Amino acid sequence: MKISVANLIVRFLKAARVPYLFGLSGHSIFPVTDAVYAEPDVRFIPVMHELSAAYMAAAYAKGTRTLGVCTASAGVGVTNLLTGIAYAYKESIPVIVVAADVARDHAGKGASSWHEIPQREIFEPITKMSVTLENANQTTEILLQAFTEATTEEKGRCTSGCRAIYRRKRSRWSRSRHTNPSLLRSLSRPF
Repeated sequence: MKISVANLIVRFLKAARVPYLFGLSGHSIFPVTDAVYAEPDVRFIPVMHELSAAYMAAAYAKGTRTLGVCTASAGVGVTNLLTGIAYAYKESIPVIVVAADVARDHAGKGASSWHEIPQREIFEPITKMSVTLENANQTTEILLQAFTEATTEEKGRCTSGCRAIYRRKRSRWSRSRHTNPSLLRSLSRPF
């Protein structure tokens, strides 16, 4: 069975027992927020500014001793997360950013209405892991790596940009591959 990357992200959040996704919905992230609204076990907490989403994810993670997840649309939406993610980095609070990025067919062609910026490179100094999802079939592996990085050893922040492939690409869904209980149990336990 194939599902959209946006739905796969939300199923992964649900399987990892992440109850909240903090963020400001925008055009490039609509597929993810739409998928969240369709999943009753993951609640989207809307904010007025992306910075609030980053701080809310950090506060939630710190207060519950679990993982915080936030989201933003491509370009300026993602850059507005920076101060909150830098705070999480400095305080070793496990926060993951699931962000939109410019579609591959538009990338590298200059500034556009998508506010193309080098998101991965901007986040590298203030995260343990910063990656752009280029292939829909890598979604689960990248999310699992981000969750593991954020919640093990020195806790930290991870960012995962998605090149708008969640809009049109699909990934093969395997219940055992995407909901492995032993892997996900370790992600949801308090740090």
